[in-house]
Order: sequence, then C-alpha cells, then structure tokens
Amino acid sequence: LSRFAYSMFGMYIGQLAAYYKNNGQETLLFNKSGGQGPGWKTAIMNLPSDSDIQASFTLTLHYL
Repeated sequence: LSRFAYSMFGMYIGQLAAYYKNNGQETLLFNKSGGQGPGWKTAIMNLPSDSDIQASFTLTLHYL
C-alpha cells in the first residue's frame, strides 16, 4: 500500500489522478474531480510489489 495526502479546495479545482507505469503500460490508481472540501485528505493506493514501477500524478485546474 502507498499513501499520499492531497487538498482539493477552491474555485478552480479540476481533477487529480495518480497512475503507475510498469513495462510501458500505464494504470490509473486514483482519481478525484471537483472540490473535495477544506483540509487535507489521505488516499491509499494498492501498488504491485513484485516489480519496478514508476508513479505519476496529473493535476488539472479549471480557470474561468
């Protein structure tokens, strides 16, 4: 298991996504859209433990 903290509070929140890549194949592990309220939240992801992986995060903001 892997944990990370995130905050998605405000007018311009779009999307937060977390992926892992193994042997060139990307897999979505976490995805939230829109405001998630004030404060920090904790996300838990199940990462495979038997291989060398790369993790990446993508954040999209929406401006008026």
